[in-house]
Amino acid sequence: MQLKQTIIKVLWVAFLLAMLSVFFVALNKKQLGFCAGIEIEITNATDQNFISKTSIENIINTTYNLQNTSIKKIDIQSIETIIEKNPWVLSANLFFDANRKLRVLIEQKKPIARIFSVDGTSFFLDSVGKRLPITSSTIARVLVVTGFPSSNINLSKSDSILLFKVKNVCNAIANDSVLQAQIAQLHVLVTGSFELSTTLGNQKVIFGDDEDLYKKLVKIKTFYKQIFATFGEEKYSQIDVRFGNQIVATNKNFVFNNLLGDSVARIKDTTSNFNYLFQDSVAINR
Repeated sequence: MQLKQTIIKVLWVAFLLAMLSVFFVALNKKQLGFCAGIEIEITNATDQNFISKTSIENIINTTYNLQNTSIKKIDIQSIETIIEKNPWVLSANLFFDANRKLRVLIEQKKPIARIFSVDGTSFFLDSVGKRLPITSSTIARVLVVTGFPSSNINLSKSDSILLFKVKNVCNAIANDSVLQAQIAQLHVLVTGSFELSTTLGNQKVIFGDDEDLYKKLVKIKTFYKQIFATFGEEKYSQIDVRFGNQIVATNKNFVFNNLLGDSVARIKDTTSNFNYLFQDSVAINR
């Protein structure tokens, strides 16, 4: 009985050694062989490509002559490092498959806004606040930001803080499908505060900075959901979401005049707990 068990163990060991031998022979044969082709896949969170497969393939072919270099001599990590120097590349992962094809997996950075500085130059901004160069091949469908004070590569401390605040607001809008469809532009005022422009109704939204960011965005969504159905999208020219649980909406016909005063109606919305302050002064005949 013991002899039988010993024979079985020996046979299993011999089988495993044979399998390992086949594996290493196949691996060595693969490494001594040459690349059978390149397959490139670019993944990102949008349907827009800022990196072409041709440009990636050119980088690889410039680094190595794949037709005359055995797989064993190709440094995969060095190619990944070179590809990741492209400002639009978030990560690059390369490997050879069982058929000796070089598989290239590229993750592209996601732009959330296009920033226009006061001197007319522009750049894209990604979700972590990194600046990305403008490409001629693709137009990104992202939020437009105007009035940024500088296009310098090395920003001052105040401009860096301002860009961080812009990034926070743009990220929040980009991650909300309702706001993404409704907000067309963010303008940076000289004071460092923001004004938003809407697509539906073309209202100006007095926003302030990124303080209480999500509360302000909820106010905007609530305004369009609750008020448009009652008053229509063209009634108000401006809404102000800076102040606590209050939204101030200005009628397009409103003219401020201390002699006449203004007619103010406050509406309490029980679902959102916001007070709407509507400035609906009687129009002045001139």
